[in-house]
Amino acid sequence: MITWEFSLHRKSGIAAALIANLFVSHNALATQEQTCSAAVLSEAVATEEVNKTIRSLSALRLKLDAAKVEGSSSIAATALASDYQKKEKAFIEYLERNEVMTRAEFVERMKHEIVRRQSGQHVEQQGENQDRSEHLEAVHSNPIDGTRAIFHHIEPGSSKMGKITREVDITLTGFDMMATLTTQIIWKKIAELANAKLDSEIMVDPSHFKGDTRPVEQVSYEQVQEWLEAL
Repeated sequence: MITWEFSLHRKSGIAAALIANLFVSHNALATQEQTCSAAVLSEAVATEEVNKTIRSLSALRLKLDAAKVEGSSSIAATALASDYQKKEKAFIEYLERNEVMTRAEFVERMKHEIVRRQSGQHVEQQGENQDRSEHLEAVHSNPIDGTRAIFHHIEPGSSKMGKITREVDITLTGFDMMATLTTQIIWKKIAELANAKLDSEIMVDPSHFKGDTRPVEQVSYEQVQEWLEAL
């Protein structure tokens, strides 16, 4: 969230004096050196506030551009655009009124900040793609036979669910799902470790239809919760 109140009341010509007064007005014996130090400090605070606002605006601008590309609903896109325009206008007015920088200088600063953010996102995306490739390679090189807990990543997304006349919108935030049901051998290994290390009392071999790679069954809800906590 961007705080705008500071900009509406701060004057570049007197900001240093106002903040300096907080340091020296209560002390009539304050030295000239102390006054100068307070002014320098207040100048640094004001500069950092401007930089923070530019960073926040650039992040909001990128979010707006992404919404346009993704084809977000007209209501959401319009609201986001209105929010950005109001904040940008108020900030530019503050900058020009107090002679901090011109509109052209602000636009140039925004360009640099957006490029910097996009470069960071690109590097981050490259790292995610590399991790994803390594994960897929590991999955493909291991047989999915139920003896190992192999997971597939479910990508985030939205869709509809239910009958045509009673559809509801659902959104997945992204998660990992094991390629098979929990097999008896996986259940057994975790149960044995939990019983030995955690003093648990989980049934090691509860299933009626025996088989290491068959799904575990004949377990209660409470046993499942205890097993998950041990896992």
